[in-house]
Amino acid sequence: VLLIGNAMASDAKIHITGAVIEQSCTAQSTVQNLTLPSVTQGDVKDSSGTGVSSILKIPVTCTGATKGKSVTMSLLPAVTDVSGSGEVLLNKATDAKAGGVGVSLLDQNGKLLIFNNGTPAEVHASLNGETGDVILAAKYAKDGSNNAVTAGKVEVNVPFVLTYK
Repeated sequence: VLLIGNAMASDAKIHITGAVIEQSCTAQSTVQNLTLPSVTQGDVKDSSGTGVSSILKIPVTCTGATKGKSVTMSLLPAVTDVSGSGEVLLNKATDAKAGGVGVSLLDQNGKLLIFNNGTPAEVHASLNGETGDVILAAKYAKDGSNNAVTAGKVEVNVPFVLTYK
């Protein structure tokens, strides 16, 4: 009786999505800080070129893991925070920003990490029981904009998720 005079849509739906993920790990600190050394403008090369790099060693704990398991770090920058080639994380400094430059990340073997269309780049490390170290290298790189490299500050943030198998 209450529905008299009301229109009803037959094409409405509820769409629910989700995911079941692997067991997770935690990093020793939720924010990992790495300060790159100061370089001159001429020292900034393309992402595939050589350059001064700094190593970041991230201690992780994966509760319940046993020796021989591995941890995966999935790096998840926003699509707008990556160069068109996917090779350079763009400079997001807000004060006295350097131009034409960003940061490239490499795995522990020196392989350049690529971020394509929102797909995470992954780095793997072995666990010794419940603990291990994820190792990355970071270096300055031209951002692919064809703008000249100018002096200033460089700042990049990369969210990540840890899982183990």
